[in-house]
Amino acid sequence: MTIKNLSTLIPQQQEQNPELTKLLARLRGKPFFCFKSESCDGKLCFWDNFPVYRHGKQMRLLRYEQDILSKFDKSSYHVILKPVSAGITTLCLYWLVHKAVVNDEWKNRSVGIIVGPNISLAVKLMKRIRRMFEPYNIFWDTKETYSVIGQTEFETFPSHHLDSYRSLESPVCTYISEAEMFPGHQISDVREVSERYISKAGGRPYWIIMESTPGSPMGLFDTMFREEPSIYTKTRFDYTIPLAEGMYLQSEINIALKSPSANRELLCRFSNLSASTFRTTDIEKAQTFGYDPDLITDGNYRVISVDPAWGSSNTGILVSEFSDGHVAILFANEYSHETSENMVDLVCDLYHKYYPISHILVDSSQISFIKSLKQALMNELREDVDYERQIKMLTDNKCDWRLNLRLQPIYFNEKNNRKMLSHIFRE
Repeated sequence: MTIKNLSTLIPQQQEQNPELTKLLARLRGKPFFCFKSESCDGKLCFWDNFPVYRHGKQMRLLRYEQDILSKFDKSSYHVILKPVSAGITTLCLYWLVHKAVVNDEWKNRSVGIIVGPNISLAVKLMKRIRRMFEPYNIFWDTKETYSVIGQTEFETFPSHHLDSYRSLESPVCTYISEAEMFPGHQISDVREVSERYISKAGGRPYWIIMESTPGSPMGLFDTMFREEPSIYTKTRFDYTIPLAEGMYLQSEINIALKSPSANRELLCRFSNLSASTFRTTDIEKAQTFGYDPDLITDGNYRVISVDPAWGSSNTGILVSEFSDGHVAILFANEYSHETSENMVDLVCDLYHKYYPISHILVDSSQISFIKSLKQALMNELREDVDYERQIKMLTDNKCDWRLNLRLQPIYFNEKNNRKMLSHIFRE
């Protein structure tokens, strides 16, 4: 969709849905909130046209939410570190829609919303926006991640597919939801792609809004909150603020504070994320097994797992083998500020050092790295560099491509993390 096409679509859309035209006229010129102690039923402000309920009652705009919105009016680039379920995602989505309908300032501009590496997350967030309009019998027939509101485009993007985001026409805002939860190698890409539009805005208004609960120390937000000087306005608050203003119930907090994640999700402290792939007791038991990681024996299955990352994130590489009924870690290391070429060379060296290698597993989002590695190991693996074509051909012929490729793209998640250490791929 181009801006030219957008100007054609808007009259058609409004003509086909008179309810939308009526609502847009009602919202135009209204402030975000009217500061009345009780709902104005939408007669005086935007907020009360789309009532928000919590604990069975309609919520007013809370003081900490008002403070965040006032910062949006004063500066353009924001990082918000917040506790879980504090209503910040809803606040940001409402603010974006309000800016699109209150006047013509965002006319023929586009809003890009970036979520985690899953298309279902992108669809889910767009549904939250569309659901605001459903009580008015307003629905969209465009694709699930795209809507036009007023005269502004809204589109959601998963963090592992940002190619189309790089070609947005006339973006007015990039909103990044739960940025700390993105895989490490995607974080630097997301920041880069959002900040590149600062210089391309041509003097026109452009916002960047990142919000998240905390992640690990030295992660994106920890780094950004320590950056000085910084272009970003930084907002940080813990659970005590929403609790005092009625967003939480004390009974909820009493239970939540007993959780191992409370330090991060409620107190908003950067702490190492607790892994959920293996139980702590299993890890402790595994550490009791003695073995020599430098002893390379014949006949054992070995796997190389690679999580490539560039920029501020680290590349992780693991070599493991199945021996005497156990999975032994022969090599594990991470590398910062490395090039793709150096990491390809290192994996090739590890391949020959720990030969025979049953499989090499690489994060599926790193397409160019996988192709470079296949090219470098062409004589050893005898596999097509264009592995996507090879996978399609095998699939079309009803063959399991996982049984035919030794260097495999794999989506890193909890399920596959177990597979990488359980040697389920062994021949």
